[in-house]
Amino acid sequence: MSVSEQSQDVFPWLKSLPVAPEFRPTLAEFQDPIAYILKIEEEASRYGICKILPPVPPSSKKTAISNLNRSLAARAAARARDGGGSAFDYDGGPTFATRQQQIGFCPRKQRPVQRPVWQSGEHYSFGEFEYKAKTFEKNYLKKCSKKSQLSALEMETLYWKATVDKPFSVEYANDMPGSAFIPLSLAAARRRESGGDVGTVGESPWNMRAMARAEGSLLKFMKEEIPGVTSPMVYVAMMFSWFAWHVEDHDLHSLNYLHMGASKTWYGVPKDAAVAFEEVVRVHGYGGELNPLVTISTLGEKTTVMSPEVFVKAGIPCCRLVQNPGDFVITFPKAYHSGFSHGFNCGEASNIATPEWLRMAKDAAIRRAAVSYPPMVSHLQLLYDFALALGSRMPTSIQPKPRSSRLKDKKRSEGEKLTKELFVQNIIHNNELLHSLGKGSPIALLPQSSSDISVCSDQRVGSHLGTDQEKPIQLKSEDLNSDSVM
Repeated sequence: MSVSEQSQDVFPWLKSLPVAPEFRPTLAEFQDPIAYILKIEEEASRYGICKILPPVPPSSKKTAISNLNRSLAARAAARARDGGGSAFDYDGGPTFATRQQQIGFCPRKQRPVQRPVWQSGEHYSFGEFEYKAKTFEKNYLKKCSKKSQLSALEMETLYWKATVDKPFSVEYANDMPGSAFIPLSLAAARRRESGGDVGTVGESPWNMRAMARAEGSLLKFMKEEIPGVTSPMVYVAMMFSWFAWHVEDHDLHSLNYLHMGASKTWYGVPKDAAVAFEEVVRVHGYGGELNPLVTISTLGEKTTVMSPEVFVKAGIPCCRLVQNPGDFVITFPKAYHSGFSHGFNCGEASNIATPEWLRMAKDAAIRRAAVSYPPMVSHLQLLYDFALALGSRMPTSIQPKPRSSRLKDKKRSEGEKLTKELFVQNIIHNNELLHSLGKGSPIALLPQSSSDISVCSDQRVGSHLGTDQEKPIQLKSEDLNSDSVM
């Protein structure tokens, strides 16, 4: 039976799926993004995902498109200078590539839940893709639904029916470095002109160009620039463009903003259910053919599409939310999430890291190494730089103010040295806990620079253990969830 012949009644399991919480910060709370996220994190992380409704309006569609085109044009020009070719249409405007994503079920595949994704070979301007996306949506709804306007639950039902019907494909422009927010310098200038008042989200501290390195986010100490992690990426979608079940790199938080267009549905699983979730995927999605580590690695390919109904039936807590234009969605560390777009839209995302992330950063690094994924973020380096930043602050409330700049510099130097020594001692203790996992191999090296040699030269992690520097870490799947690695 085709989708067009099926009833458009909402699936009962969708009706009963819990809705993730939404939060409405005051204008005062909105001034410090990381502090606000940290404030709601204990409650919201129980769901894995949540929605934040800003107290200020979004920029207009025209402004967002203009900002995005300037951002894409700047990157295209940079690629051209580096000999990477151009990405402009005949009118001189920027274009972007898309990927094809399979919708529908192909039983001949070994693991049908892994959906094929391939380069479309097409390049579009923003307007061209919008036209194609809306044409597809109009034709599909005309064929498969009695109504041209569907509720969110009706759209979700239509999507999940399509995923088990005859295969077809949609296009998705994802992971494009850039932003549809105004440049930070312009945002700051507008705030000065208005006496500090915030007119739109882009003029606020929630401008995605700055969020990863916002005050309070540990990613502010990142030395490298990693698109999508320390700077935003843009996503332009059409109806049924999907993002597969996954966790963020290094189990970081993610912040996602929808600029314009149709809504997105998100599904989330909280961190406490992550291991059970992976086992359900391994058994019901991959047929029990893969071991737990390969399951984690396969999920990391971001091609696994499975209905939340499977997890609900297996007793895995799962929730949903609908993101509308102007809404933020936060995913929390180690929370699996997936979703799809209801129609043409444009959003962007980047990672952040509140101090709560440190509770699972070590485990995330070990899991990543266990499946042979190279590290993108060193939580030890971030923690080290964070410790130095704190160690450089003088406790003026309990110490007299130095009488000279020389004495002040001496006290700062002593504070930094003490911080480094304590950090080294902590890492050595940490490495002793991990020593049994590594079977004698070094787990990590201390950050070391010429200025640190006096503190660190004799205390490289692992050196006092008499380890074999050449042996790789040997991990068992059951070790990944052991309390001994935390």
